[in-house]
Amino acid sequence: MTGSEGTACPSGGVAMRALRRVAIYFAAAAAAIAIAADLSGLSQWYESHGKNTVTAALGAFAALAALVMLGNHAITKRDGGEGFFARRGRAVEFGLLLVVSLGMFGIRIFDPQTDEPPIVAEGFTNLANAQGIDLDIGQARFQDVPGVDLSPSATGQQLNAMTHGSPRFAVAGDGGGSDFERCSRIAADAWSKVLLDAYDLRVGGTLCVRTDQGNLAALSLTHVPSAAEQHIAFTFTTWQSARQSP
Repeated sequence: MTGSEGTACPSGGVAMRALRRVAIYFAAAAAAIAIAADLSGLSQWYESHGKNTVTAALGAFAALAALVMLGNHAITKRDGGEGFFARRGRAVEFGLLLVVSLGMFGIRIFDPQTDEPPIVAEGFTNLANAQGIDLDIGQARFQDVPGVDLSPSATGQQLNAMTHGSPRFAVAGDGGGSDFERCSRIAADAWSKVLLDAYDLRVGGTLCVRTDQGNLAALSLTHVPSAAEQHIAFTFTTWQSARQSP
């Protein structure tokens, strides 16, 4: 009986240690995803789509790791061991995980960038002369079709507001935040129904559009027009009910 009891506890301790390590690895992985997204070209997607998911996952895994460590401590103390809190390294590890857990859940709850309106359209398009796009439904169409918001000129050197000139354009600044936040911060007098000098735009830049329906779109430029290549290409996201109008 003693032998069987002697082998049961160590195996339980091994299982708890394994669970603790798995939880720690998952928390570290979630943190690495957040850091990599923030430092790479995915930072805009991370801010506007993935931030809540990543922070919630990191907080959940950190909380799991903390609970597993507490369980390990309880089992070890019950079996007469010293418990991991008696080891300085384990205590520091527990404290760090607890801070990460509370911090990530705090970001998830209090992050001011979580109030973006619903997305009504998103995708990719490539436009040349006489072509346009209705950003409210995400469809490329002939430039004179009602609802079209944007169309390049014959040379591609300027972008024109269609549908009776009701849409407005502005180039987003280099400030922080998601594309939605950057476009929302643009001053009312910075919007225009004609964007001149489209040749001066840069690949990777963001063009903001107030659509004819009052929605807000962010265009991430993948090709800018030039005298040799007069088309413009971009990925886009359109949000419902823009928070301000020019």
